[in-house]
Amino acid sequence: MVKTLAFTGIIFLAIAGVVAFASNRHRPLEKHADWVKKKIASELNLNESQKTHLESIANELVEKGKAMRSEHESTRKTVFEEVGKEKIDSRIFNEMISKKTDQAKELALLFVKHFDTFHKTLSSEQRTQLVAFMEKHHERKARFCDRSWKK
Repeated sequence: MVKTLAFTGIIFLAIAGVVAFASNRHRPLEKHADWVKKKIASELNLNESQKTHLESIANELVEKGKAMRSEHESTRKTVFEEVGKEKIDSRIFNEMISKKTDQAKELALLFVKHFDTFHKTLSSEQRTQLVAFMEKHHERKARFCDRSWKK
């Protein structure tokens, strides 16, 4: 009984995490993509060909993200229905987790594929600028995280 309850609690927390954190609540996906494109273009001084390539990558990733977001409400309803039942069906949670994990993996692989093609269009100076930008961004974000546990 205790093991079943613990397992159900873990599954519920995993699903709740996916439902709660899977979307960018601050701005629509298109606006976020536009901001990222402008930031990359200005930081790396992209030429028109590179900007066009970046635009096509962003469009594909946004469409894929929209497809994933369209399922959020049905996932939320399913979770709420299951929690309200007398006995939770672990199979439903496992299927939702598996589906969301597969979608995230698919999106990550698509991103890596596109990043690889975009990276090939960059000059060595632009790659150096990209590394510098990533380091600056990481340092700015790292101040909010306690990374002492990694040492």
